Amino acid sequence: MIKSIYDFNCSKFESSDHNSSSSVLSQLMKDSFATEFNGSSATINNLAELFTQHLAYESKSASQPFVDRCLQMYEVTQVKMGCIVMGDAQTAKTTLVETVAGGLNIASRNELRIRIAQVRKEKLKYALS
Repeated sequence: MIKSIYDFNCSKFESSDHNSSSSVLSQLMKDSFATEFNGSSATINNLAELFTQHLAYESKSASQPFVDRCLQMYEVTQVKMGCIVMGDAQTAKTTLVETVAGGLNIASRNELRIRIAQVRKEKLKYALS
């Protein structure tokens, strides 16, 4: 069921059906994501922290519902090759995309720092032996 929800495409609906279908799907997705993302998974917690850090860097408030939306978008991008974010003006579409990208960039930089530290540690260990 959830996989078919991920495949939801607004363009397949007539405009008169869009409001009712999006209302039903948002309720379905909200429940499924709530159980999935409120767990204690280290990866999800780390991603949420990275998204919060990026929002703080951009001097934007990091509400829990917005961080949850970032996690949802991240999950969709992991399942799909791409996605289109649609919505009315001033509904944080760009902020959502920038937050996910910024959080993942922070993760990449942190991973690079860890790898550099490991190489330095190995070189130092080799030099001392």
